[in-house]
Amino acid sequence: MIPYPRLRTIADLFAPDGELESFTPQIHDAFFLPGVVTGFLLLVLGIALIVFRPAAMRCLGACSLAAGMFWQRIKEDARKFIGDLRGVQLPPKERILLAAFTLAGLAARLPLLSRPVEYDEAYTFYAFARRPFAKILSDYHVPNNHILHTIFVRITSLLLGDDVWQIRLTALAAGLLLIPAVYLLGRLLYNRRAGWIAAGIVAFLPVMVLRSVSARGYSLLILLTVLAFILAGYVIRKRNLAAWALMAVVCALGFYTIPIMLYPFSALCLWLLLSVFDMKHRPYHWKQWLKYLSVAVILVGILSVLLYLPVLLKQDLADVYKNNRVLHALPFMDFLRTLPDNFQEILWDWSRGAWPAIAMILVAPLTVGLFCLEKTRKYRIPLQAALALATMLVLLVQRPDSLGRIWLWALPLLAIWSAFGIQKTADYLFNIGRKSRLAFLLPTAILAALLCNTAWFTQPEAFSAQVEDPVAEEVALFLAPLVGPDNLVVVSQCADARYWYYFYRSGIPASVFYDRRADQDFEKIYLIAYPVGNPSCGSEVVADVLSQYGPASNRLDLDTMKAILEIDYATVYEFQAIEPAVSETE
Repeated sequence: MIPYPRLRTIADLFAPDGELESFTPQIHDAFFLPGVVTGFLLLVLGIALIVFRPAAMRCLGACSLAAGMFWQRIKEDARKFIGDLRGVQLPPKERILLAAFTLAGLAARLPLLSRPVEYDEAYTFYAFARRPFAKILSDYHVPNNHILHTIFVRITSLLLGDDVWQIRLTALAAGLLLIPAVYLLGRLLYNRRAGWIAAGIVAFLPVMVLRSVSARGYSLLILLTVLAFILAGYVIRKRNLAAWALMAVVCALGFYTIPIMLYPFSALCLWLLLSVFDMKHRPYHWKQWLKYLSVAVILVGILSVLLYLPVLLKQDLADVYKNNRVLHALPFMDFLRTLPDNFQEILWDWSRGAWPAIAMILVAPLTVGLFCLEKTRKYRIPLQAALALATMLVLLVQRPDSLGRIWLWALPLLAIWSAFGIQKTADYLFNIGRKSRLAFLLPTAILAALLCNTAWFTQPEAFSAQVEDPVAEEVALFLAPLVGPDNLVVVSQCADARYWYYFYRSGIPASVFYDRRADQDFEKIYLIAYPVGNPSCGSEVVADVLSQYGPASNRLDLDTMKAILEIDYATVYEFQAIEPAVSETE
């Protein structure tokens, strides 16, 4: 209720220089309504404590006792949970094998760690990760800000630097941790053999390798998804409040990374809901089970809202919705019409870099793993059924214009089912027991072939087709010493973020890029175009780039146009300004 000028006067008293610039009218307006509501609730609570003092004291005493018992229960369950983790013993051979998979996965990823920056990586770093933490936490003008991942990128860039391989370290760490996590989930759902086969698939599958060296939040989201399913499998078998709380925290962190956590979270909730019929050792009564599940879902919602609170206070939810195409619900008929194309895009994204024979080898046993519902599985309610049903329900309600990468979280689960299918196929073909060495021949051959595929995929000649713009850094390094205070750069929107990043690395600000809204003055412009096309921009006509992103043609002497650099896809052109046009704007 206090107006901004009076509050600003009070706030300035707490600033060392007597002026608190960070307290703006926008912040005052953002906190005004929450402050009024909070104040009213506190006033009502204070009156109630005075009027009903005896009852209030009894209530506070009961709440204090309940809180103490709850905290004691949490501590006891946490000790049990840690004890159970320590009790997960791996035979020496499997520990060596899992370590070998992780190290081999690292070796497969290292050649791609310093490849040219992708557009989304460059935009994420330049628009968010290089800025102060307050900006990272509150700016969601486009969904490129995978906030939890961006926070880690900001930390690593401050500690180590902002070279392209350094901003990818968070994604790399998540991708490597995913290998043992998938092993644990495969072992939890089926057995050790399925676990290590799945770990090998995740370690060497080209698309997983590629996402593990991309400075985006997808590998982190996938890791959090797998950890959430591991914890879900644990709480089905053991009543442990600490594990429930940890699962809720992991899911909330998944939402804080990318909101598409909605898809795996829906599948997880449905699996847990249906598992009320799978209380094998009866650690819960069904009413108690539903209570635990309900509280966990509410806790995930509360934590997610609290994490996104800086965004919600600064930005209108309508703007966040408008800027995220995945959130837009298509008309039902449009959704059905685009479904085949979206499905094709998902398959293309998942099979990037994989030999067709390898893809078929993994898909064939996948059908066995999906539909083999025999006694060897450890859970009565099959996760694949819950996943399929939850996905269909969410898609029918949301009807998004899906992108292939938003379904990457499902790949480790498919790898586990494919691994189980490989195991069952090997047992059937050799008609042998589990302990026979012949049982390892088929999975070993498949993983060896997958490793060869990955070794080929990471070679520069083979990987060049996967690079969006292999010459952006060279062009930026060429232009950096040429761009002076009276010169500007024009580049199309499909490539601009990469040049922002490389110019930033050269110490040149983004103000050198021509902005049609600002309509800066200039003496000379350098225009970057791709006349022969590149993987991300396609073919670009100079006149089109100039008309869409450059100054008006009457400000340029078109007769002075000359190509000053031609390198692979890119060509750099130089234009002089028409002097009268410059003087008129001064």
